[in-house]
Amino acid sequence: MADLFAGAMHSSLLPGEVLVGVAVPSAVGAGHGYVKLKRGGSSWPIATAAALLRLDGHGVCREVSLVLGAVTATPLWVDVTPA
Repeated sequence: MADLFAGAMHSSLLPGEVLVGVAVPSAVGAGHGYVKLKRGGSSWPIATAAALLRLDGHGVCREVSLVLGAVTATPLWVDVTPA
């Protein structure tokens, strides 16, 4: 997906191309969430965040992916790897 976003309000699609869907595989032991922060009645977000957690067979979180939107020209992947 990172290659799709070329900048604020711009994609890498060529003239005449249309994105008709995105397939996201389900994952056993995974959870996800999305939140959009808005001000007032505007539909434009101040910021968005999407997270994906993957658990092992013992319920221990083994992988986290976090992406922030509307804070830079393109979605920002945040490295949440423990130091």
